[in-house]
Amino acid sequence: MKAKILFLLFIQLSLFAQAFHLEMEDKKDISIVSEINSANKEANRLINLWYNGNGNSKLKFNRYDIYPVSIWTKQIENAYELATKNGSIEIAFDLKTILSAAYHDQTKFEKALPLLEEVYAQKSKLNKYRYEQTLIKLEEEYRAFNYIEKAIKIRRERIEHKFINTYWEIYRDCGLIEAAKIDFIQFEPIPPLETENRLQYYSNLGELYFALNQFDSAKMIFTKGIKEAKLLLNNKNIGQKIRLQNLNFWLGCLTGNTAKCDIARGIYTNVLPDIYFDIKMSKNDIDNKIDKILLLSDFLIHNKQYKTAKKYIDSATNYMVGRTIKNIRLNLYNTKSKYFKAIGQVDSALYYVELYNEYSRTLNTNLQKNQSVLLLAELEISNRRSELIASQESNLKYIIESKSQKQQLLISLFSICIILAFMLGFYLNNKQKLKNKRQIEAQNISLLENSKKITIQNEKNEMLLKELHHRVKNNLQVMYSLLNLQKRRNKAIETKDILSSVQNRIQTMALVHENLYNSSSFDYIELSSYIKTLVNHLQSINKAEDKNIEVHFDIQAKLELPIEQVISIGLIVNEAISNAYKYAFKGRASGKIDLHIEERNERIHIEIQDDGPGFNDKDVKESSLGIKLIHIMSAQLNANYAMIQDHGILHKIDFKI
Repeated sequence: MKAKILFLLFIQLSLFAQAFHLEMEDKKDISIVSEINSANKEANRLINLWYNGNGNSKLKFNRYDIYPVSIWTKQIENAYELATKNGSIEIAFDLKTILSAAYHDQTKFEKALPLLEEVYAQKSKLNKYRYEQTLIKLEEEYRAFNYIEKAIKIRRERIEHKFINTYWEIYRDCGLIEAAKIDFIQFEPIPPLETENRLQYYSNLGELYFALNQFDSAKMIFTKGIKEAKLLLNNKNIGQKIRLQNLNFWLGCLTGNTAKCDIARGIYTNVLPDIYFDIKMSKNDIDNKIDKILLLSDFLIHNKQYKTAKKYIDSATNYMVGRTIKNIRLNLYNTKSKYFKAIGQVDSALYYVELYNEYSRTLNTNLQKNQSVLLLAELEISNRRSELIASQESNLKYIIESKSQKQQLLISLFSICIILAFMLGFYLNNKQKLKNKRQIEAQNISLLENSKKITIQNEKNEMLLKELHHRVKNNLQVMYSLLNLQKRRNKAIETKDILSSVQNRIQTMALVHENLYNSSSFDYIELSSYIKTLVNHLQSINKAEDKNIEVHFDIQAKLELPIEQVISIGLIVNEAISNAYKYAFKGRASGKIDLHIEERNERIHIEIQDDGPGFNDKDVKESSLGIKLIHIMSAQLNANYAMIQDHGILHKIDFKI
């Protein structure tokens, strides 16, 4: 009986435990669902806020007035990560579209491009406005990365959907500025009065004239835009059409561009207020801000205000991090080279000149490639132009048919004139294209010839540089031999020791130039082989038959350093080893020197230790040239130096690479 009661109790307890477990699981599921719903609700709030609640371009506000772009980016990144994790596919797609736009607005194209390509792959999900914006951003980024073939494909798609009719940006990014200007003037319609697009039109057209070095024409166009921007700002009702902040930006940008035209012509008077005004109004356009900061730096360098110029150059450098802007990066290198040349730092100036030339060569190579791609697409572009003209003719015919017979005759005559004009324009256009094609072919041939000349010149320069190092080494060897003759004629032991020290220092520098002569690199020296050769030389000249001095090397392999640093290190090693032979092993039959060099945490660590008896501080002469030379070379390396008595003498040097 008791067993039966116990069994029933066990059954009841099991049922209770199972019910409790199910209740906890239900609560857990409800909690997860609640978290997902909360995350989706916040994501939808951000999406509606970004698109003004209706997903189209008629925004009543600027989204970056609500949050700065950095806050938008952080919030959307978090929401996108949660939506992806929770499997909210549609919400994740909308967030991905917004995130790609936020990255694009910050010119962070390396982050934006993969997202834009993913959105474009699912373009059927996009409404008309989002589809158009995706195409615009995708094309801009393809052009920024010199993927011109992909950019042309996207431009065709934009034209097919009647989002745009021109190719001028494609021509511009292929280096065909004149063709871009012609295409812009011929096919880019002038936007209506009292619109923001009209101010952008003046800015784009002026920039094309500026790129052609037609600075007077560029300034005239920018000035026209300034006048219209000021009229809009004085119109009290304009706030319903254009945001005040946008108007101020265009006024600042156009004003700064007139200053840029003056500076390009060598006119530096009365431009400073215009540049400062432009920078102040460029809060939401960092690319323009960087461009005008560099323009300001150019002005300050010209007026020898180097300290202030350095501050603005550093500011532009910080803004450039993570951005893909080809012409501005080129301008940054050029401005830095001007600055360092102006303050007398020739090495730094040459460094940025080399960066400028290398990046310029890369851009020119890409331009040649892009021009070749554009030539292949030129026929299709011409066909599109013909279709556009035919479409315009068709519209004219439709108008003619809707008029009376009397008007039809007049319109027919007018239509014929229009057709003849279009045909003439088409003929002239094709003729110009053929001329452009021939010019491009001639340019390609010229560029190829120049490339060959540059290659030959580089080979000559390398040969001359090798010969220079060889002659320097030979001259140092001559000096070494002359000192040797002098040493043989002199009987004073102290004088001989001094001459030997000088010879060792000369040999230290001669070995550097010998390494450079035998190396394929003219800037860097492999440290291990150089130090071992130097120490072997010191061993050979200090070797005594009754002494056995061992040198143990512990030098990191394949460690290459610039020539200036290697010479300083070589002189330090020379003095330390020579002093060891002089003092550490005096009166001893054997001894040991440990030489350790390694790179760690972007710093070079050097330790040179002998196992001699050491010395008292009083024994070290303050006038000792060897110790002074070690201190001087350490200072040139900006190194930390210490001399420690630890079972002999330990020299410790470390410096940043």
